Amino acid sequence: MHRSITLLLASLVIAPSAALFISLLTGSLRQQRLTLEWPQLIDSNDYSVSALLIATVPGMLAFLLAGTFLRRKTMLVIAFICSALLACTFAAALFAQAFGNTWSTREIILELVIAHWHLVALALLPGTLMISVLGHQHAPSR
Repeated sequence: MHRSITLLLASLVIAPSAALFISLLTGSLRQQRLTLEWPQLIDSNDYSVSALLIATVPGMLAFLLAGTFLRRKTMLVIAFICSALLACTFAAALFAQAFGNTWSTREIILELVIAHWHLVALALLPGTLMISVLGHQHAPSR
């Protein structure tokens, strides 16, 4: 039971990690430097944060599913990184219109996520460290 609650709380870190990536990406593309800036969508609605939360749900669910089967700390950290990367990709797809008119799925993955891997790594660093510490606390004793 305690492990399930820990995994649930840890999965909630994926959404802020994706939001941090989007802010870093927007600042990098608009200001050409490492800064935080929230993107302005063409459809000027105030639902961009809730849309981001919905876009990160698959990453959260993937981490929860992986976390129920994985017991080793290293594998849990890898599962977090992969799940958060999935969430960052969906978030980039959601906000792609703020970075240009049309983007194919391939362009989003290659030019917004992979080409800016350093921003992804920076955005995932706090969550990865947290998962590493939580995984260390709940690692099976041998």
